[in-house]
Parts: sequence; structure tokens; C-alpha cells
Amino acid sequence: MRRAQPSDLSPNASSKHDGLGSILTLDARTLVLARWALLAAVGIGALVHVAYYFPRVVDDLFISLRYAENLASGHGAVFNVGEAVEGYSSPLWMLLQAVGLALGIEGVLFTKLLGLASLTLLFVGLYRLGRDVMGLGAWTAILPLGCLAANSYVVSWALLGLETPLHLALLVWTAVTLRSFDIPPSEGGSSRRRATITATVSMIALGLSRPESPVLLAVLAAESVLVASPALWKSRLAARAPALGATALVLLAALGIRVWYYHDVFANTYYVKGEGARFALSKLAPLYAEGVGRWERLVLGVGTVLLGIFGFARSRLGPFAISAAVILFTCNVEVDWMPSLRHLLPVTILAPLGIALAVEASLRSMPKDARAPYAAGILMGLFALTASSAEVARLDHRVSVLEVDKNRFRKPKSAEKWNDTLLAFRRVEPPHVAQMSNYDMGQITQAWGVLEASASPISSSWFVGRDIGAVGYYTGVRIYDTAGLITRDVSHAEPWRHGRNVTDEMAREMMAKRPVAGEVYDGWDVALGRSRSLLTGYRIRFGDQARPHGFVAVDRPRPPKREVALRYEQLAAKFPRAFHLHTLYGESVGAAVEKRLRVVRVEFGE
Repeated sequence: MRRAQPSDLSPNASSKHDGLGSILTLDARTLVLARWALLAAVGIGALVHVAYYFPRVVDDLFISLRYAENLASGHGAVFNVGEAVEGYSSPLWMLLQAVGLALGIEGVLFTKLLGLASLTLLFVGLYRLGRDVMGLGAWTAILPLGCLAANSYVVSWALLGLETPLHLALLVWTAVTLRSFDIPPSEGGSSRRRATITATVSMIALGLSRPESPVLLAVLAAESVLVASPALWKSRLAARAPALGATALVLLAALGIRVWYYHDVFANTYYVKGEGARFALSKLAPLYAEGVGRWERLVLGVGTVLLGIFGFARSRLGPFAISAAVILFTCNVEVDWMPSLRHLLPVTILAPLGIALAVEASLRSMPKDARAPYAAGILMGLFALTASSAEVARLDHRVSVLEVDKNRFRKPKSAEKWNDTLLAFRRVEPPHVAQMSNYDMGQITQAWGVLEASASPISSSWFVGRDIGAVGYYTGVRIYDTAGLITRDVSHAEPWRHGRNVTDEMAREMMAKRPVAGEVYDGWDVALGRSRSLLTGYRIRFGDQARPHGFVAVDRPRPPKREVALRYEQLAAKFPRAFHLHTLYGESVGAAVEKRLRVVRVEFGE
């Protein structure tokens, strides 16, 4: 394989390698202004897209946030104080959240600011990946950024509260920093010392960002050394050795801390979402079926293939290696129930890079006397990117096969959702909350039983069920998680590990906590239905005797009216003050809490 030439890789590449810019009959100053105008348009589009999703969250945000809150408060990195179970998916993200809480910044708002900072890093890193690694011109390197600004999947995940945007940013930056060793300072590259520092920081952060990150890091590190002539392997490895060695030591130390603190080699998420999964290509259906648009399918498929072809030709296989590794990872874990292609997001941001490379190659190869075929190919590439971006931008989100009936995967943006967002920024109660009853208000209703059922301190009371992030973070109740994420008694139970079966004994162990309330599914409701005596002293809120889904205690002293009102005041005080909080599906949780608080002040206030 030939080595990519410095002019292909340098951020200061000459104008003759500037692709589109080199064929425009404009002076240099006008070209620069036009390019900045295009970048500004991409930025404005991204900001509008960010505004649409800004108030939204996903429940798992609050799992990580509660770990961070306990850590910042001196109780350790635990969900339930005294129970060392690693139920979060990103040590780095949780630590960053803890820093914000320690500084006194409201948790949800700080998490969203982290997401916005990560999205900004992703934009800059993707541009650098195109320019410095893949040799795109200054104009064509903007094309993937336009696709990213329109990517509803990525932009929504940047605001939902998990580590996803930081993980994506660190993936592209690690690919960039590892390749910085190959660009001499005379060609615009970094000094060896600076390259070592930036690569080390990027690799360590990537390794701590997601459960699959160490594997992706190993793939990128190996690619940066081995995708070259064998004669260069030794020198390349020597150049990267200090960064690789420091990264390995830190990650091994992090593993040692996990084993010492949590008494396990793996995070508990492995036993919940990875253990026992089988390889299946059908898990890639979101790339070619399950609501994917026609042009989107073309860009994802053809773009990934082109990324591999150009990467092989230029000895720059890092982006393709990321996509391939992510695809293999997705095939080997359980189907992700979370929306908008979370596992496959790296593929969605890198595939447009392959189309941009084809456009760039056509621009550079276009002969003056036979432009028509090349121009047709260029226009087709640009149209594919534009049409695909439009398809994705119109989506509110796409849901998992585990969540909906067949052929109902696409949820489009709508004027109603835009209005909900605007109302959230204005802290105005939206129509769907006004229509709610005074007690049943969607997912946050889990909290009502916790606050009202018992006079016992909430910090020593228990709630049992799944989707426990918000109820745990906002009330402070102890949680027995029937999905096993933060409850080792479930995740390590043999019947549950081998078939997700719930036995009568498991149901008895759960109810031995004497929870103040619960909301159970996935076999736990059936097990309770078989052992109805376990629900003595409880009122079934929804479901029936055979399958009691929701229940609340009625056999213990109730808190005084003033105490109930105070508990609701404390709950509302933890919500963001700047905007109403939404769930992914448009339920304005913040507005619901404020509505319930108004009712409580009348019913329970003194």
C-alpha cells in the first residue's frame, strides 16, 4: 500500500488539493469567506436541531447521575448507599457529572452542557478526521459535518444525558491523534511530545467512556501501526510506545480499582446486556430496515464500503475499522431497546465521509475536456448526502423492534413537538399535561407512592421495579432493580442469567424488602401473581391479581400532611430551573411534577 502523501494529510494542504475550492473561479479571500459562511450555516442548523431536543432526557441518565451524586456527597460511587454494584456504563461520564455536582451545578443542566461540549468536540474532530487523516479538501471535509448537523440520532443522543456524544467524539479524536505521529511538524503536524500527550489523553478517555471502548481502542491502535509497509511497523510502534504504554497502565489501574471496589472484572452492565448474547446479523436491521430511509440506506451501505476502499488505498483504515468493529459489536450483544440506533451511531457519522471521499476523488481527477461523467457522479454523491440528511432530519426518533409493532419504527418531527419544546423553554404547562389526572402522570407517577405511602424515612425505604433512574434520583429511595442493572441479586441469579426467568424464590427475595411501591414486568408480575400472599398489605394500582404490574403499600403509617408536602417540594427542587424536563416520548415530566405539587399543596399543605 502506498503511504498517504503529506499534502493529502496536512491541515495546510495546498490549494491544488483543495477539491471543490480549486475549481471555483473565485479569489482566495472570497473562497475563505464562502467556506466560513458554509460552516456557519452548518453550525446554525446544528443549533436549531439542538434546541428541538434540548429539554429531553432518557431515564438511564438518572442512574449515572445518582452514582455521581453519591460520589460527590462522600458516599462512594454507588446507587444504593452500602451496595457496591457498578450499574453505570461510563466511568468517565459519571466522574464528570460528579465534578459538576461537587461544584454546586444542577445535575441535569450540567449533564446537558457536557453533552453540548461533547457534540462540539465531535464536529471539530470529524472535520479533522476528514482533513488530517483521510486527506479531504477544505470544502469536501464540510460535507460530513452537514450530515452530522442533520443527524437526528446523534443530536438527540447529545442531549438525552448519557455518555454517547463524548464516546463518539473520543472515537474520532483518537483516530486523529494516533495519526498525528505520521505528520512531521514541517507539514503542519505536532511535535512528538505534543502528539504523545494528546494521543495519551484521548486514548485513556476513550477507554473509560463505554464498555466496548477498550476493544475499539485496541482496533484503532493496531490499525495506526499495522496499516503500512511492514518495514515501517517497528518505527511506528516505537513512536507510539510511550502513549500506548501510559494508556495501558492507566486502564489496567482502572480495572484494578473496579475489582477492588466492585469485586468484579466486568461492570454489572455486562451481565445485564452482554452475557449470553449470540451473534446475529439481524441485529443490523436498523441499517437496512426497521424504518431506515431509502437514501439513508444507500449512504450507510455505500458510504461504509467507500470508506474501506479509500482507506485501503491511502493506508488510512481507522474510520473503516471503527465502523467494522462497531458492526461486529452490535451483532454480538443484545438488541438495544434504546431509540435512534445508539449502538450504530459511529457508522451513521462515518459513512458520509466515504461519500465525501468519492466526491473529492472525482473533483481531483476531473479532466478539463471530459467533465460530464465526473460531474454526474459528483452531483449524485452530493444529492445522496442531501437526500439522506433530509430523511434523517425529518425524524423525531426511530424506536427499537423491542418497543413497537412492526412497521412503526419512524416517529417524525411535528409542529406539536416543536410547540412542546418551546413551552418547555418557557416553563409553560403543555396541553398533554393539562389533560392528565391529578395522580396518573406517566412514568414519574412511580414517585408518588414513594412519597406518600409510608412515614418511614425515604432513604431507608425501597422501591422495586425497572426504569428506576428518575424515581431513584429524584426521591432518594433505595432501589431493587428488576432489570438487574444495579441489583446483583438479580443480575447474578442463575435462572435470570440463563433465560431471563423469574422464579417464585426471586419474587420472595424482592418483596422481602417490604417496598413502599413497585412497578414490575418481564416475568416479575407473573411470579407475583403466582404468590399473591406477597402482595398482602398492598393495593394494586394497575394490572390485576394474575399480573400485578403496579402496587403501593397501604399497611403502614402514612406521613403527616406537612411531611408529604415537604417531600414534594424537595422533589421539585431537584428539577432544572431553566426549563421543563421531557422524556424521550414527549411527556413533560417537569410540568407534571409542578402540577402534582400544586395539587399536593392544596390537599396536603397546612
